[in-house]
Amino acid sequence: MLSEDNLWAYADEFRQWRSYLTNTTEIMIYGCALITGRAGQALVSWLGLLTGAKVKALS
Repeated sequence: MLSEDNLWAYADEFRQWRSYLTNTTEIMIYGCALITGRAGQALVSWLGLLTGAKVKALS
């Protein structure tokens, strides 16, 4: 399970996604209340920075 606590353990793998994604790629995270807290918002931001994709969390 990905979380703010273990995101950096996967950082190199997420950076590798950049070579497979286009500049219009969107990563959608459905069915969660991820962005209701500061930690979740930070996770979404960091995931976007690492992958180069636009990341959205939708409940």
